[in-house]
Amino acid sequence: MGNVRDWMSSPRRLPEFEAGVIEFLNASFAHAAKGGQICCPCKRCMNRYWYRRDGVFDQLKGYGFVENYYVWVFHGEDPSQMRDETITKDNEGGSIHENFHELLRDKYRNIVEERRTIQEGLNEEAKKFYNLVEDGKQELFPGCKNFTKLSFIIRLLLYKTLHGLSNVAFNENLQLLQQMISEAKLPTSFSQAKKNVKDLGFSYDKIPACPNDCMLYWKEHEHVDVYHICHTSKWKQLNEIQRSKHTHQQSSKIPAKMMKP
Repeated sequence: MGNVRDWMSSPRRLPEFEAGVIEFLNASFAHAAKGGQICCPCKRCMNRYWYRRDGVFDQLKGYGFVENYYVWVFHGEDPSQMRDETITKDNEGGSIHENFHELLRDKYRNIVEERRTIQEGLNEEAKKFYNLVEDGKQELFPGCKNFTKLSFIIRLLLYKTLHGLSNVAFNENLQLLQQMISEAKLPTSFSQAKKNVKDLGFSYDKIPACPNDCMLYWKEHEHVDVYHICHTSKWKQLNEIQRSKHTHQQSSKIPAKMMKP
């Protein structure tokens, strides 16, 4: 990584922030692009949704980077840098464990801030939090310093997305890894891997997208039928034969394009 990326937390209007975003885009599209797109690390997308270069640029200028994403592990950089390099301000050590703890504190802030000395039992949100904390502390296998159980699962899921692995191929890779490293704490299937990260807010559901790759139909655009820039319909145009197969008009609306975050 080289040096501390202070510009990532600079005001977004400053030239140094825009120059840093361009640096990020150049590196990311050189090493982690899939079909001309990369996952967007802005505060809203949190590396869950994929855009072309202009889309990621606009999102980052509008919302800034997700907190503590100083090592670009979802964009081609080695996760071991999270352990070996100083990546936070004021010369604070930023280990892989600390980064995950920061993510968990942000996700479950209300639970972290509760300081009860006596609890009659944990609610579901608290259970999720403490389970994730435990996974974030566990070594992938005894003596492993580069990955925790949780960080490796996230890296595996990213690899699946970047290289278009089928669920079957992903499961077979898991079996091979488990045979190679019997002590490794690995999920047994793609389904279980998704469950492990679901409580972090990571989504693997497909969502409708503009056929021209202008936008994703989610959040405030979820119920929009036509994008106001390119004026392209969200829905696939069906012929009369296709339409006759559907009993209700609403059921005949099929998104023209779906994207997997």
